[in-house]
Amino acid sequence: MARDGFGRYPIQDAKVLRALTEKLVEHYGQGSLRKAAKKIGLTQPTLYRLHEGVTRHASQTTMRQLESAILTMNKQLHKQLLLAVMPNRALWLFRRGFTAWCLERQSRLVRRRGQNWHRERGKSPRPSREQWRRSGPSADLTSTYEQARRECPDVFKRFERFVDRKGIPLERCKVALVRIVEPLAETSASAFFEPRWIDLSPRQRRQFLEAGRRREEILLSREHPQIHANLLAKGQDPVGDRIWEGRD
Repeated sequence: MARDGFGRYPIQDAKVLRALTEKLVEHYGQGSLRKAAKKIGLTQPTLYRLHEGVTRHASQTTMRQLESAILTMNKQLHKQLLLAVMPNRALWLFRRGFTAWCLERQSRLVRRRGQNWHRERGKSPRPSREQWRRSGPSADLTSTYEQARRECPDVFKRFERFVDRKGIPLERCKVALVRIVEPLAETSASAFFEPRWIDLSPRQRRQFLEAGRRREEILLSREHPQIHANLLAKGQDPVGDRIWEGRD
C-alpha cells in the first residue's frame, strides 16, 4: 500500500464522508455543488470528489475547511467527520496500539506463560506436557463461553445491542466477550482450584455474567476509539489531560 503523504488524511469511511458532504451541499448550496464549494472555501472539483466518494485522501486545507463548515452547521456532525477521516499518526496509533492490543488480549489466557493441568477420574491433578499447555485453557474458554451463551442468551443479546448502538469495533467487542467469561476459564490453569461454570449455581452464574456485562459497558461508554486516536495523535488526553494533573 502506498504511503500517505505528509499532511494528508487517509479516508477510512468514504460512505460516512459522502453523507456528510451531501449535508454540507444541501445546507450551504441548497443542492448546488458550485455554491456550496464557494461558501465552504473549497474548489468545486475537491468538493465533487468528496461528494462522489471517489477520493482516498483529504489535504490539511480540505480538512480544515470541512471542520469549520461542519462546526458552523451542526457540532454533532463533527464526531462523524473524525471517524471518517484520520490523520496518519492517528491511524498508526489506532492500528499499532488499539487493534494490536485487542488481538493480543483475546488470546492472553491461552498464550500465558504458566503451567497447565489435567486430571483423570479418581486421581489428583497432574501437570500437562508442554505441547498441551495451551489446549486446556483454550478448551476451558470455549466451553465456558458456549455454556454461558446457551444458558443466558439474553445477557449476550443485551450486550450486543449496546455494542451496535455505540458502534464498537468488532475486535474490541471480542475482547469484552472474552473478559466477561474468562475468570471461569482458569480451571486447568489453576490445577482445578478456580471454579468452573458448572461449579456455580444458576443464580450465581447469571449474576456473574451480568456483572461482567455491566463492567464492560462502563469501559465502552467513552468516545469511539478512533476519536481517541485523533486526540492522542495531537498529544491531547481524551479525558482532558487529567493524567498530567499534579505533575507540574
